Amino acid sequence: MAEYKTVRKNAQDQFVEKRSRFIGYACPVQTKQEALDFITSKKSEHWDASHNVYAYILRRRQLMPRFSDDGEPAGLRPGMPVRWIAPRRKSEALRMSLRLPMRYLGGILLGGGGLVRAYSHTASIATRAR
Repeated sequence: MAEYKTVRKNAQDQFVEKRSRFIGYACPVQTKQEALDFITSKKSEHWDASHNVYAYILRRRQLMPRFSDDGEPAGLRPGMPVRWIAPRRKSEALRMSLRLPMRYLGGILLGGGGLVRAYSHTASIATRAR
């Protein structure tokens, strides 16, 4: 059986960047439906969040990533870096896992690079949270 890295249990962390609050979730998932149910649950819980970017990878043998930018400006695509969070190489991507960074807009724009870095950081701290 091939080995792969994943998230062991549900985790959460958050931080504030220029008055915008970012809350990140990471959890293990086995199926697409399980991932979508978790996303729906958190969107209901945080109904007033500005954006809910997510990424998940399910397959063990081949990478089958899915992600959403949830209406963030075209061209930024913050969901793409979120899907590769934790390992240094794409071949080591966390499999059978979901990352869900959420943003509460604080009124100060972060710029393109700042926004992508904030989402990536949120996914990263949630993935490492115990």
